[in-house]
Amino acid sequence: MFKAIEDELILSGKFEFDPNAAGAVQGSNIPVGRCAAVLLSRAEALNELNGSTQESINLINLVRARSGASLTTQDGFTKESLRDRLLQERNREFYAEMHSHQDQIRQGKFIDLAKARGKNAQPFHVLYPIPITEINANPNLKQNDGY
Repeated sequence: MFKAIEDELILSGKFEFDPNAAGAVQGSNIPVGRCAAVLLSRAEALNELNGSTQESINLINLVRARSGASLTTQDGFTKESLRDRLLQERNREFYAEMHSHQDQIRQGKFIDLAKARGKNAQPFHVLYPIPITEINANPNLKQNDGY
């Protein structure tokens, strides 16, 4: 899954880059939507509405079974612990697909997890700055706090 480039840089091989490809149609396009995303999003929504249910576990297991991972049982999950499990599941399933940042923000865990990695994360970091060209073009726009 990983390959070294010049003994210094390690890149994920999940989506191969084709340096000879041109235009929008090439093998290195990263998928935008996946069935696993729909299943895990539904499991997350059901957990937020009803707490840990067998339906949520079944949705997680559909994703896990496809990859050959061991299945999860419903035993012992609370709403909070299943929320954490779903975040872990999304991190595994969508590795190198740039989902974890938004997942952590949505779950309210981004700042704490960043600080645990030694980052100087502040509450304003959950929002991106508005590009200055947009602010200049629209006097009604106000820059997000902290930027």
